[in-house]
Amino acid sequence: MIDDRVFTISKHGLVIGWQAKTGQKVWEVDLKPIAGLSRPPEWGFSGSAYPVGENLIFDAGATIALQAKDGATSWVSEKFTPAYGTPKQFKVAGQEFLATLKTEGLVILSVKDGKTVAATDWRTSFQTNSNTPIVQEATDGKSAEIFISTGYKRGCALFRFDGKSFAKIYENQAMSNHMNN
Repeated sequence: MIDDRVFTISKHGLVIGWQAKTGQKVWEVDLKPIAGLSRPPEWGFSGSAYPVGENLIFDAGATIALQAKDGATSWVSEKFTPAYGTPKQFKVAGQEFLATLKTEGLVILSVKDGKTVAATDWRTSFQTNSNTPIVQEATDGKSAEIFISTGYKRGCALFRFDGKSFAKIYENQAMSNHMNN
C-alpha cells in the first residue's frame, strides 16, 4: 500500500491501482507496451508491485517505475529478457539502488532513474530466473551483500556490491532454489 491505495499486477501485465477503502479502480496500466513486449513472458508476469517512495517498481524485462498516484511512468530501465522475481531496494554510501535478477543475471539499478549501475552474468540452462535477490546492507553502509539462488541445478552465489561493482564471495550448487518470492 501507498497512502490509501492498494496495487495488483495480473499475469497479463495489467497493473491496477485500487482505492483501499472502497475497492474502486483508480487507474490501470498495461506494462507490455512500456516494456516493449508484444505479449506476456512465457509464464506470465509473476513479480510483486514493490513500493519505493512514491513509485511502484515492476520487473517486466525492463524494470519499470510507475507513479502510485496515477500510474504514470517515472522511468524505464534498459531492456532485458523477462524474468519472474521482484526487485529489492537497498542503500550503499547513501545512494539508493535496486537489485533485480534478470534472465541474463544479477543487475543493480539506480532508484532515481533506473540506469544500470552494475551487472553480472547468472544464466540457467532453461534461460530463466524466477527469484528475488536477498540483500543485506553492511553495518558501515559502505557495501551490501546480495545472495541469489536459482533452479535448474545452477546453484547459489553471494556477491558484495560497493556502489559501483560486484565482487563474488562464493558460488556453489549446494542450494538451488527454483523460486523464492
